[in-house]
Amino acid sequence: MLKEWKKEFYPINVSKTKKKDAISHSLKKWIGARNKNLQKYGVTLREVSIFFSGSCCSLCHHYREISCKKCPLYKVRNLECYNGIDSPHFQFINDCNPEPMIKLLMKAKKVEDNKKPSKSKISKTKIKLS
Repeated sequence: MLKEWKKEFYPINVSKTKKKDAISHSLKKWIGARNKNLQKYGVTLREVSIFFSGSCCSLCHHYREISCKKCPLYKVRNLECYNGIDSPHFQFINDCNPEPMIKLLMKAKKVEDNKKPSKSKISKTKIKLS
């Protein structure tokens, strides 16, 4: 049960994530904390709670040692995700509600996606080298 949940929502350890995939990795994990997804695999929040600390966060893995201020979540919130009683992480710990963190991650993903340069027509054209 936990093994199957982990396979869908936490498929790779944070140490193996790429920085460019950190938001998506975190978002997938937090979506896994929704009641319907816990029920789908017959696991409890208590069983998966070990995956919701900073040591299991791909964003923390890639940004904490540099500075939380470089983290995409900090950039959209202007504060660490765990700082304050209204923080998404506190709301999860206090109310077992993953939605504030999911919302923050989706906002950060949208900002990051908008930063990516769009592919020009040139890059879409195949060039024959022979």
